[in-house]
Amino acid sequence: MYIFLIYLIIKRLTRRLKLEFNLIKAEENKRQSMFLRGLAHDVKTPLSTIITYSKALEDGIVKENEVGDYYKVIYSNGIILKERVENMLSLTTLGDEGIFSIEEGDVLEEVRRFIGENYSWFVKNDAFINVEISDDAKFITKYDKKLFARVLENLLQNRVYHNNKPVNIFVEWDNKDKMLIIYDDGVGVPEKIRDYMWDPMVTGEESRTGEKLRGIGLANVKRIVELHGWDIEYDGKFKIKIKNDIKIKRQKNKIIKNKKRNNKKTT
Repeated sequence: MYIFLIYLIIKRLTRRLKLEFNLIKAEENKRQSMFLRGLAHDVKTPLSTIITYSKALEDGIVKENEVGDYYKVIYSNGIILKERVENMLSLTTLGDEGIFSIEEGDVLEEVRRFIGENYSWFVKNDAFINVEISDDAKFITKYDKKLFARVLENLLQNRVYHNNKPVNIFVEWDNKDKMLIIYDDGVGVPEKIRDYMWDPMVTGEESRTGEKLRGIGLANVKRIVELHGWDIEYDGKFKIKIKNDIKIKRQKNKIIKNKKRNNKKTT
């Protein structure tokens, strides 16, 4: 009797697990399909423009006073296509040997430097950055400066691309939790996509005809953050929790040294 009951329980559990596995697999297949369609769309749009305009120039059907404009369109779409291909490749190569290069530095100084170097771009685009980090605040850790700059570029510039103008952007440092916080007074990430906003090719906009490959950006951000052993979340604000293993190791060394000194005193 007991064996039969155990058999029924195992059978039900197996059936339930199989159902849940199939649901997960179907969802994963759906996301992969969406990812591939998105890649095809984002490459096809600028490529089609380049082909169409090049063909028009080759056939000699462009007015002489419009030739320069046609070349400008071809060039700008070539740049867009190059950026999109690079973004796609970066999603698969992040963390490969030779790509991830860490060195010790001040993360907060890197934030100040990035904003200072790009401040005129933000002003030009009707975006105003409020840096609420004191000038003497420091946080030393090991990180890849180039990859960290890409995280800042994506999170800060997206505040401009996805909001009505003007927009106020805020950058804060939570010294207690060692957390970099970035947010704005705009629309934010829609609630309906927050559960999968870090997946490749996810965008909060119905139209994907803009000049930026928005769907790769946050996926790269999360990948870079995780490569550093950090954490990132979004609750209306982007929060990057930066871990400092160097500080922990130094503290451990100090404890060991203190123990040795105490042992010498007692002997």
